Amino acid sequence: MSDCKSVVTPIVLGQAKEFNPSDDVIESKNYQEIIGKLLYLNNRSRPDITFATSYLLSQFNTRPERRHYVMAKRILHYLIDTL
Repeated sequence: MSDCKSVVTPIVLGQAKEFNPSDDVIESKNYQEIIGKLLYLNNRSRPDITFATSYLLSQFNTRPERRHYVMAKRILHYLIDTL
């Protein structure tokens, strides 16, 4: 992630709808670690990622799909540019 490109916004409007629901389930442990760290950040110092993390992504902690992982990585790309 250290060499990734930055993005201007943490989410894209309608991004959750552009992916087709699938059974492409990923390992939940890595996803839960990312979401937990993002939730900690938005409670302490990053209210700009609160909606994306709390509403869009944290509800999929038990059975995350690849599309949710892609959306979580977009938030990480956003954080790189807005230190």
